[in-house]
Amino acid sequence: MAKCLYAFHEAGIAVRLAAGQSGVKVKTGICADVDVTFCTTARVEDMEHVLAGVRATIRDEYEYFDPDITVELTKAEPCAMAAGEKETEELVEFIHLLPFGVINRFLPLAGPDGVTGLPSYSANIGRFRVEDGRAIIQYAGRSPFESYLDETRYTVDLLSRKLGLTVTGGNDYYGYRYLKESPLRDTLDRVFLAQYGYPIKHMAAHGGNECGAFKHMHPDMDIVTSGAIYAKHHTPEEYLDLESFDRCIRLLKSLVEAL
Repeated sequence: MAKCLYAFHEAGIAVRLAAGQSGVKVKTGICADVDVTFCTTARVEDMEHVLAGVRATIRDEYEYFDPDITVELTKAEPCAMAAGEKETEELVEFIHLLPFGVINRFLPLAGPDGVTGLPSYSANIGRFRVEDGRAIIQYAGRSPFESYLDETRYTVDLLSRKLGLTVTGGNDYYGYRYLKESPLRDTLDRVFLAQYGYPIKHMAAHGGNECGAFKHMHPDMDIVTSGAIYAKHHTPEEYLDLESFDRCIRLLKSLVEAL
């Protein structure tokens, strides 16, 4: 959405935002689809010419992550109300300037895909909607470092003040860092090997769970996480492998007994 509207802005095509709504989230916390309605006096041919370049860019950027992503331009019913061109331009500039994607990485660590450089700081727009004449953006920063989360707040506050926007709410969702030395992880290694007959495979993930809140309250806490097989999380198709859940319970009991 932001790429398209900003491309119009750069091409001198004025638009006035009338409505917008993001759909469900995919597993990364990013919206799976966004519908935006706007008013303009520009010709369809001119807008399609601009979108052709945007589509090519998106195709390259999302080749491996989301190769089926599409951008469509359709004619809508006349708008009963729309924002002014200046207000729309300011909103588009704000969204365009928000940090997006992976910003920093743990170079020594590999992620679930085996690629070295697990993300240590990322950010994205989680949801977007137009409601009661206001554009509402839910923005999320993710990091096991509280300093990076503070940086997210500073960036959003600064941009909002410059453009006359309002920041409301906000929830801290703390992460926890990988520890080189972890007695609890060593114990889990031994328990897993005894139960399954082969060594456990460690995996670092740039996701979130409640362990970050525990770590925030007790900085010296040693933490490991393990879980059942699941897929399509954060979507209506999310599911859990119940047999693997039973195996996890047995492993957890053995770990508690070994402590």
